[in-house]
Amino acid sequence: MSMSESNPKMLTGLMTQLEALEDTQAKVGWFENLQYENGRPVAAVAAGNEFGIPSRSIPPRPFFRPTSNEKGSAWGEAAATLASRVLDGKATADDAMEILAARAHGDVLDKLASITAPPLSPITIMARAYRKQGESVTGKTIGEIAGKIRNQRYDITMSQLAGVSTKPLNDTGYMISTMNYVAERTK
Repeated sequence: MSMSESNPKMLTGLMTQLEALEDTQAKVGWFENLQYENGRPVAAVAAGNEFGIPSRSIPPRPFFRPTSNEKGSAWGEAAATLASRVLDGKATADDAMEILAARAHGDVLDKLASITAPPLSPITIMARAYRKQGESVTGKTIGEIAGKIRNQRYDITMSQLAGVSTKPLNDTGYMISTMNYVAERTK
């Protein structure tokens, strides 16, 4: 006698849970409509940091890919444990994916916090100091800063640099503070 013949309701419930797991996904990152004050999408800034922007002399400082490589096995083990809980009726697919998304989110945040290399260029540090003083920083400003550095004509003093973040990937803190996660149904 098969399981469906002995307990058709159990099999139907099991199939429903499997379908729910299959139709639910965890996402971590910066979602639509999230922008900086200047209108630039935060996801675009994050991607520029992840992959670098050679045309603007911005080196890659990957955080998503290394986190995935380092934590992928642990995420897979957690997913298996959570799937088992769903099939045992101890959790819903939505709850399981929410837990998995939260874990991945925390892991990516930890990686972001750990990145210190490559160090920021002096141009970037001075641009941050200009912004801290309330000045607008444009492409023209960056060119002027580069020229001042090249000619050793600094107009930023050490006291004006106090409190300016020299940490890669964390200028204003906005990118880090707005990274989010979600578990959602695909169907």
